Amino acid sequence: MTPPVDKVTNDIAVYCCPLVDDGLSATDRAKLSLWLPEDELAKVRRYARQEAQEKGLLVRGYLRALLTRYAMTLGVEITPSQWRFDYGDKGKPRLQADLFQRTQIAFNISHSGDYLLLAITHGDADIELGADIERRRSTTNIYSILNHYFTDQERDGLLALPTAEQRERFFNLWALKESYIKAKGLGLALSLKSFGFSFDDVSRQCLLIDGLGKIEASRGISLMQYRDSAERSDDWSVTLAHLDEYYRFAVCINRPTQCLRGTMISLSELFKSV
Repeated sequence: MTPPVDKVTNDIAVYCCPLVDDGLSATDRAKLSLWLPEDELAKVRRYARQEAQEKGLLVRGYLRALLTRYAMTLGVEITPSQWRFDYGDKGKPRLQADLFQRTQIAFNISHSGDYLLLAITHGDADIELGADIERRRSTTNIYSILNHYFTDQERDGLLALPTAEQRERFFNLWALKESYIKAKGLGLALSLKSFGFSFDDVSRQCLLIDGLGKIEASRGISLMQYRDSAERSDDWSVTLAHLDEYYRFAVCINRPTQCLRGTMISLSELFKSV
């Protein structure tokens, strides 16, 4: 294996991976298939269309190869085929206990349209990490959803914006809320109106993505808990970033501060490093 260039830190490594290309070669499919256990291969084969099967292979292959790449920075050598996962009651994936003991790795994965997003960090068993990538869609009726899944404060803040900016705020909030739900691992058992996000103290920064360049990121977004009254959760940190005019991603973690290190990586580049 060729050692990756990632550095060992307690930051969050965020990998952006393209899911759309000219199609997987037979060699690529064979290599990815060798990494997957039979139960995961069976899930991939259940997709009716070849395009969906290839995307299923890519998502699972990227996850395994990037975990291997990250583990190497910790001085731990685990091949892509050796990763095994357990799942929470609502389906949140995590490493099986023996692999977690060796690596202390926490991760979360999301994909939408043309991209997969994987966030990885390490530390202790209490880490709650969530990541979500969303594509802005012009066909979504955002106003029919506002009252069902957004807090009053989020709704009012959105509607106070110029009409041209409201759709952008909607998908920003949706990515943020999904990332927090995924961090908690509770699914929709956690009411989307029991928490929200405030942009009152937000600051614009640039986030460097290796292989892509600088992208716009927002820090200082506050996670608000709504119980008897609104309470800001200072023990969580949140980052929202835009890959381009259509795609944005959010990362939430139960640490008071976080620093993201971003990498855009293709399948061919990944094969070289594992």
